[in-house]
Amino acid sequence: MKRTLLRGIHHVTAICCNANATIDFYTKVLGLRLVKLTVNFDDPYTYHIYFGDNIGSPGTLITFFHWPQLPKGSVGNGQPGRIQLAIPKGTINYWAAKLSSYSIRTDLSAVDQKAILRFSDPEGIPLELIEVESNAKEKSVIRIAGIELLSMQPEKTKNFA
Repeated sequence: MKRTLLRGIHHVTAICCNANATIDFYTKVLGLRLVKLTVNFDDPYTYHIYFGDNIGSPGTLITFFHWPQLPKGSVGNGQPGRIQLAIPKGTINYWAAKLSSYSIRTDLSAVDQKAILRFSDPEGIPLELIEVESNAKEKSVIRIAGIELLSMQPEKTKNFA
């Protein structure tokens, strides 16, 4: 299985089993705004939870379907392997300390001379914070920087992206 990193994403949707833990993590730890809490229109017994920047801009949105009855997922073909979130250059140490204060294990490394902080959300979804050039004055998450897709046919996937 090869990995492909997509860029220019409108939003990412995942599944969570614990809505409260997911809301606390994405709002309190990552500082995203709870943009909307609604039902999944295909399954009205399921919540659809939206997180993003202060105005819910495309490219900042991470959404979750709340399905508490599902067993823990496993990594496989056709799914995101990790979600990469952009943070302003020079804030990686702030984020490492913040995540540590919540007892979240991290791994700091560099790729292409960019600092990357790897960790997981409460559901085990792999996340990365990556420093990017920005005019942002705050130390907040700026946008989705990329998504790693797991694919048995990476060339076809790459052509789609």
